[in-house]
This record gives sequence, C-alpha cells and structure tokens, in this order.
Amino acid sequence: LDQINIRIKPYKISKIKASKLTLLDCEDWVREMKKDHSKYSIRRAVHELKTFMEYARLIGAMSYNMVGDITNKPKHYSRKIVPYSVDELNMFLEKAEEWGVEDYYRKVEYLTFNFLAKTGRRRGEALALKWDNVDFDKNEITIEETVNEKLDVNRPKTEESMGTISVS
Repeated sequence: LDQINIRIKPYKISKIKASKLTLLDCEDWVREMKKDHSKYSIRRAVHELKTFMEYARLIGAMSYNMVGDITNKPKHYSRKIVPYSVDELNMFLEKAEEWGVEDYYRKVEYLTFNFLAKTGRRRGEALALKWDNVDFDKNEITIEETVNEKLDVNRPKTEESMGTISVS
C-alpha cells in the first residue's frame, strides 16, 4: 500500500479508471516517474500496476492488461558476477579466520563463508541447515531445505540442489 501511495497516487494515472486506462497513459506515467524515481523503483511500480490490472482483468473490469506492453520502462541488466580467484578466496578466508579467533560471531561468519566457498552451496541452503543434516560419523551434510529472503523454509527449487555432500 505504501508503494501505491508513493509510486502511483501522486500521478494522474491514479485518477483514471482501470477500464479507461490506455497504454499511452501508462507510458506517460513511466515518463513522469523517471524524473523522481530510480530504475528499480519504476520497475517495481510497473510490476505492481501490472498485478493490479491483471486482477481487474480477471474480475471482468477490463478485457486486456496493457501494462505488460509498456515500452519505455527501464530495462533490468544483470550485474556481471566476478568470482574471486583461488588466491583471493584463500586470502579472504585467512583474514576471516583471523577475525574469528576472539569473536564468536566472526567465527560463525568465517565458518559460513568457508562452507559456502568450499561446497558451492547457496546462502539459503546454508541458512536452512539443522543439526539433523550433519552426520559427523560419515563427515556428510545433507541439503534438504532452503531459506528465502522472507525467511520462509522450503524445498530447493531444483532436485540438483538437494543431496548429500562430503566434508572432510
């Protein structure tokens, strides 16, 4: 609701009934938003409007949701991920280990980074681990769940993410 108050209500698009809204109205709204909002904010606002308009279409208030046709919304460009080299990773882990010598929380961070770096697992998979997932006798960790940014615990998205990894 706050997002609607910030990104939609201040603009003339908020005064137009869903059944009367045109693609031109939507593109004018995006053009106006570009003066005051980041690309990310605009993409979120367009997504929110698209969701609202899809609901209006489903209940019969309109026959077509044109929001998906907006051509002037900012494009999303993925950042290129540049992984550490082996030397950089080792240097990072050594420094993290040093920080963890006298600080419990830093030690937990070091162990987490070390686990992620050496197993290739995802952050959410590490956060979902429980003691039941660790077999000290076999030196194995079983991945069965993952945690998302809302802290919901779910099964991993792919079967490849589940499984047992050896740690020694």
